[in-house]
Amino acid sequence: VAERMDAPFYHAGDPNKEVLLARWKKDNGVMIATTALGLGVDFAGVVLVLCLGVYSAIDMVQMFGCVGRDSSPAPTVLVVTRDDLPTELGERFATGCRQRCLSSYLNGGAGAVCDFGHNACDHCAGGATRAPGS
Repeated sequence: VAERMDAPFYHAGDPNKEVLLARWKKDNGVMIATTALGLGVDFAGVVLVLCLGVYSAIDMVQMFGCVGRDSSPAPTVLVVTRDDLPTELGERFATGCRQRCLSSYLNGGAGAVCDFGHNACDHCAGGATRAPGS
């Protein structure tokens, strides 16, 4: 993906982390990375995090925490199949508010509820889609 997008790729232990981060900041572009990048990003300008799959709660908090540091609204997109979800999330995620489900997974509480406005999850906004077999 990184090669096709002509974007830097970061993974844990990459000795060029600082160079890659500097290029990303300078080009104001795209960075393809593993979850290891979350700890190294502390600057404004991250406008979107696209996450493929579900990771540990701490990894997801770190990834999603990278976006919107300049106080601007910034989306996070989570792309999953039912098989990606931990057992405790699977059915709730498939049939209910995705925001509440993920919020409870990430912070261990009851979870936030969608505001049914522009920040509503796809399920609450009525646009939930499912690929065959997911």
